[in-house]
Parts: sequence; structure tokens; C-alpha cells
Amino acid sequence: MIVADPQPVVLTAAPDISVARPALGLTVYLAEPGRWAHEQAGAVFDAFVGHAPPGALAWYTTSEIPDWHAVAGDRLDEIRRGWRDWIGTVRNLLQVKVVDDTGAPAVGFIYREVDERVANRAATLELFLPAESDPTALVALATEIARRGPVLSGVGGFTASWNPHEKPTAFWEIHDWCKRFVGLDVQDADAMAWDAFDGLPGSNWLTLVGNVAADRLRLDLAALAAGPWQHDVKATPLPHGLLLQAGPAPMLGDLNRGEFPWAYAEVARRLAPAFVKEPTPFWGGFRDHSDTLAWLRRLVEPEGWR
Repeated sequence: MIVADPQPVVLTAAPDISVARPALGLTVYLAEPGRWAHEQAGAVFDAFVGHAPPGALAWYTTSEIPDWHAVAGDRLDEIRRGWRDWIGTVRNLLQVKVVDDTGAPAVGFIYREVDERVANRAATLELFLPAESDPTALVALATEIARRGPVLSGVGGFTASWNPHEKPTAFWEIHDWCKRFVGLDVQDADAMAWDAFDGLPGSNWLTLVGNVAADRLRLDLAALAAGPWQHDVKATPLPHGLLLQAGPAPMLGDLNRGEFPWAYAEVARRLAPAFVKEPTPFWGGFRDHSDTLAWLRRLVEPEGWR
């Protein structure tokens, strides 16, 4: 569980605006986005609502409307019906957000739709639950996604949730967190979506390798599933990929307390040849120190990150 650090960050001049916070998160890069654009994304939203703390989802917006709207009354049901009832073309780059906090959410569902006929990038799905949540919920959601439709890859565990309107500030804070907590994941989904066809976006407590990506990257999922694994790694074959779980629960890997996530590192080292070779640089301290790639490979080459 998250202990004293990292702590949520807010703007000093506006304490009601959150900048970054730790959460349990799952980011998935979707294949064949046209198949997700209708029923499948809506089905995952239904599953997510079932795992979210009751009443936590307070706000929603889309890229087609200018403001946030309160989730009140039967609004969640209306959002669900919106997916079920939509029949038509894929809405390229449509984004749907349903969250507890309009800055850096602790509870959130963020979906980016893509029309693959006009954009050579992956559709994305980001899910957030409070850091203290039962992590089996994250396993259930990853399993649901890999049963529902084709995926490229996914990463889940303790992650940094950040405010897109305060991105430079957020990534300076996150860079500091990552120097201490090597088990903390970071994803910039809109940036990585352009790279997700060429490699994996890293690994963490949960790592989902989709059948589509395995074929493109020449990964033998059957061999990965068979192991053997030296540490407590569980491999679960699913209809659209392989889910790797590094240990019974996520950990931060707090170097100040002498912790190191050995099971995470074993997964990372097995998958490292398929990692994205030149990831789009993160903002803030990652960009200034030119160490986004070093962070991505931190569990494979720890000396390059410390």
C-alpha cells in the first residue's frame, strides 16, 4: 500500500486544483479501434463503474463539449446508454472522461476513440482507482478488457495520475517520485499511442501483451506463459493476449526503504527487447534530463536511472 509518500500535489495558489496524485491505474492501448468504438468500450465502462467507489464519479466531459458536467441522478445510466445506442462511424479522437476530480483524478475512466482509417495511432483506455483500493479490482478490469477485444498492450499498478492542464508542473513532481519509487508507473497515453504499434510502453505489476502486438513484435506468448519464472509471476492467457502479474499485490519499490520489486524486474527483463526504443519524451524533469528512456528501462538497467 501507499505509505507516507508520494503525496497528492495541488497548486499553491489554488489548492482546489490537483496537479498529480498516486493511484491504482491501468492504461491499455487498443487494437482494431473500430471494434471498441461501440459496445466494447461501453461494456468496459459498465465493469469499471462496478469497481469504482459508490458515488465517487462526480464529473464528465467529452472532447465535443466545452465544459465539465456534474454526474447527478441517472447520468451514469445515460452515459452507458450513449455507448449502447450509438450506431454510426467511428468518431476520430473523441475523448470521454468520467472522473472524481477534473484535475488529477483518483477515480477515473478516460477513453480516446480513433478511426484507424485516418489516424495511425492506437485508441486508448485509462482507468484509475484510489491507491488504497483492493488491487484485485485492477486484475478483474484487465481481464475483462482482454476478453472483450483486441489490444496492443497494457500496464497497471501504482501509477501517477496527472492534470493535463498543469502538465509541466505535474511531470516535475512525478520525476522526483520516480527517482525514489521505481515501482511507480507513468503513462502519457496520447503520446504513447503513436508509438504503441512499434513496442511495449513498459511493464509494471500488471503487464498485458496483446496477441496483435505479440505478432508484430515477434513475442512468443506461449513461452512467456510457460515460464519458468524465478519470482512470483503469474501468467494468465486470455482470448486477446497474455496478462502477467508480478507478485500478489502492487508495490512502490521505495528505494529509500531498501525495497526493490524483483518480480517486476524479471518481467521487465523478459519483455525489454520489445519495449519502445525511442519513446516520446515525458515533460518536466524527464525532458530536461533527457531520461525518459532511462526511466522506461529502469528495472532492466537500474544503474541508468539512479
